[in-house]
Amino acid sequence: MVWELDPSHTSAQFSVRHLGLMTVRGHMNLISGRLETEGDLPTAALVALDPKTIDTREPKRDAHLRSPDFLLADEHPEIRFEAKTVTGSRDALKILGDLSIRGVTRPVELTGALTPVITDHMGKKRLGFSVETSIDRKEFGMEWNHLVDNALMVGDEVKISVEGEAFQAEQGAEGAA
Repeated sequence: MVWELDPSHTSAQFSVRHLGLMTVRGHMNLISGRLETEGDLPTAALVALDPKTIDTREPKRDAHLRSPDFLLADEHPEIRFEAKTVTGSRDALKILGDLSIRGVTRPVELTGALTPVITDHMGKKRLGFSVETSIDRKEFGMEWNHLVDNALMVGDEVKISVEGEAFQAEQGAEGAA
């Protein structure tokens, strides 16, 4: 079965340590996403996010994160994840795939879960999902940092989580991968 991610009910969030003191959190908007399932498990997934929509509730920081020091958002207008293999169960998924940020693609592992399928108030079939992973930002070319009083301004580990809903695509829709 093919599913389209619902942008109004999908949230991509990230967090990273600042000066080793606290965690900065932010989010990006979904460009598009598709999921294919067979039985209870996904068989393919493709998600694209818009780095220009980064929002940490601090406009100057957001502009810096879109810059060449971090996301290179003008040159690379899409952050993309494509699943390669999915194992586990509906409640304990392990998804191996390729994550592309600022023109660099690396393998990552996401863990998460799918909800059971429901039929919404408009008669559409829907399912929910939640996945998470952590990456080393330096592996994606985001090496900018400063040492402040023996503490790094920006931590290297970035935690990423995506949670949302998908609705059954119209029959005849192309596959996700």
